[in-house]
Amino acid sequence: MNDSLSALPQGKSSPVFFLRLAGHVFFLLLFLLAMVYAVERVSHVDAAWQFWERVNGGTFVYPESRYGVILSELPLWLAVKAGLPFNALVYINSGSYIVLYYGIWLLCVYRLKNMAAGTAVLFALCLGIKLTFLHTVTESHQAIIFSVLLFAVLNSEVIKKRSLHILFSLAATILVLLTHPFALFTAGFAAAWQMVVSRKFRSPAPWLVFALVAGFSLFRFLTAGEHSYDATHYDHLKSVPALELLSQGSYFIKIFGGYFAQLYWLPSLVFIITVILMVRRRDWLKLSVFSGALFFYIIVAAITFYNGDSLQMMERAWLPPFFMLSLAFAGQLAVPEIKPAYVMKIMPVLFLFGGLLLINQGCIVFRKRAEYYYAMMEQGMKLGADQVIIPDKKMNTGRIQAAWAMGTESLVLSTFRFGKSMTIIPQSQLKTHTPGFYMINDVDSMHVNMLNPKYFQLSGNGYVLLTEPVKE
Repeated sequence: MNDSLSALPQGKSSPVFFLRLAGHVFFLLLFLLAMVYAVERVSHVDAAWQFWERVNGGTFVYPESRYGVILSELPLWLAVKAGLPFNALVYINSGSYIVLYYGIWLLCVYRLKNMAAGTAVLFALCLGIKLTFLHTVTESHQAIIFSVLLFAVLNSEVIKKRSLHILFSLAATILVLLTHPFALFTAGFAAAWQMVVSRKFRSPAPWLVFALVAGFSLFRFLTAGEHSYDATHYDHLKSVPALELLSQGSYFIKIFGGYFAQLYWLPSLVFIITVILMVRRRDWLKLSVFSGALFFYIIVAAITFYNGDSLQMMERAWLPPFFMLSLAFAGQLAVPEIKPAYVMKIMPVLFLFGGLLLINQGCIVFRKRAEYYYAMMEQGMKLGADQVIIPDKKMNTGRIQAAWAMGTESLVLSTFRFGKSMTIIPQSQLKTHTPGFYMINDVDSMHVNMLNPKYFQLSGNGYVLLTEPVKE
């Protein structure tokens, strides 16, 4: 069994037709969410900073040399070069990621004819996700979707020539590896899962993928800069004592239990159903590889994120096991033996709908956060200022999740909402009182003349203290 679309009936009443239709509707709804919450998606922490840097400089940005994100950056770069209005840039940037994922889904389902991969794309975009949808620039999510594409290429029956099959498989692997470091797990699992579902253990493509993943990951490990973001995670792997991990527990595991009722009940339910389906079909090899890969990643992640990180970061850290779950669950659906047939129609739709509801809940949280910013900006406008300081004690830390990023977040939000730029920073992070300078974040500053005047304009008169409490 190769989990292929060609193994299923093709009529309009078939589960395949229904899953295709569900996929189109899912992406339409996801795109609508991306439009409704466009500015919220591009104005939070890294998303705000990268959006600002790309628009202000009209350049590509590759954090930690993750060049695989070029496909998602291209629409915004073209829009900036075309001189489109700022609000148009916001909508294009927010929607372009959904369009990219939709294109990969279309490629998996219609060109590579792999329903399991196409369905896995859908689940990977909503299982265990609430805040990640609001972090548009996350390379981790792009790596997940590219890994599904890698599986579809490896498992393709459309690419007949072995040389082309190997070439496309290695190209897809390189794309994944250049996007995020945890591709070590997702690309590796994609290759292993292809071997399991096809039962072709001597096929050269998966073994070449394994070799490429191992070599690239080793190279990245050895060449990671001492103070780079990736290096900190490598250090955690070497420094956390196993005994301490067992005795005190990892924050990575605790976050799952702490947010089970709010978020992780959905992937947990999918996991239980997946295991039940595998046991009923006596598919012990799939069950062994699936559970073994999950266990291995969770152990590594438990060490890496032993001390935890932001809630949004921890949500993204759980994406690889949910990718494995998406691929395994989709494969269990894409078999003709499931009876009655309507189970294949109803079950995926219910899970996709539940995932969209959780995503919308995260969007509402970020909408309230943006409204708090707007309230601060309106008070700043009453003072005639476009550079504002807010006392730390008067700041709602429940709304401001990363105070160090406020300078850029507020610049993006104000330009979108009011058509003119304003920047707000906490009082404790003001590093310079010199007029003419703008605090990008808690460390970096630049002269206002270095802002792209088409999109961002600050007077440079200096920062003004916001004395009145912010009324939300």
